[in-house]
Amino acid sequence: MIQVNIATQNHRGHNIQKIIDALNEQSLKPDKIVVIFQGYRLPLQSDIEVAYVNNYQNKGAIERFSYLGKEINLIIDDDFIPSKEYIKTAIEGLKRNPDSFCSFWGFKTLPTKNYFSGWKNIESWFDLEKDERCIRLGCGLSIWDESKLNLGYVNFEHENFNDMQIAIYCAKNRIKMFCIAHKGEIALHLADERTQSKAIWKDEIDNAKILQEFNTTLLTIFES
Repeated sequence: MIQVNIATQNHRGHNIQKIIDALNEQSLKPDKIVVIFQGYRLPLQSDIEVAYVNNYQNKGAIERFSYLGKEINLIIDDDFIPSKEYIKTAIEGLKRNPDSFCSFWGFKTLPTKNYFSGWKNIESWFDLEKDERCIRLGCGLSIWDESKLNLGYVNFEHENFNDMQIAIYCAKNRIKMFCIAHKGEIALHLADERTQSKAIWKDEIDNAKILQEFNTTLLTIFES
């Protein structure tokens, strides 16, 4: 069974039906979509089954890991519109790396150990010819087999910054991470100000201490 998990915030409500439409048009369709409304609600149209979670307030990105399916799970951020071949390409990547956590967005490490300057993006809108091993991935374009990884049992210390917390979990449990091969723009990133006005990444500098602690923990695991 293939399940797509989307957590959506009020300021991105204008995107959610577009994402649902794109999922309904996939060359390989998911069996179920879980939409987690964070502080608002909207009626949605879908031929694919949609399960709704209605949170009266924004409980953070952690909610995406609270309603997982038992088998194949994909997380899609509410500022990405998946291309028609998104799920098919993701499934093919997971088949090549069945015991791994995979994503269309990865990060390469750079020499410095500073969180803000120690990573280089492998972004979804550039071609990637081969799967690339990473130690950190973007959860917002991810896929994995929950029956093998058990991410629903991750002890999240913070409601946001899931990328670093999942990376630490995978490192501790020797779960490999791969940025999977894809053609450019496997997903369209919605970068308009309306969509990005309250994005989590804009608050990173205010959480520098936490993020640096995560960063140090992750790198220490791989150095030991």
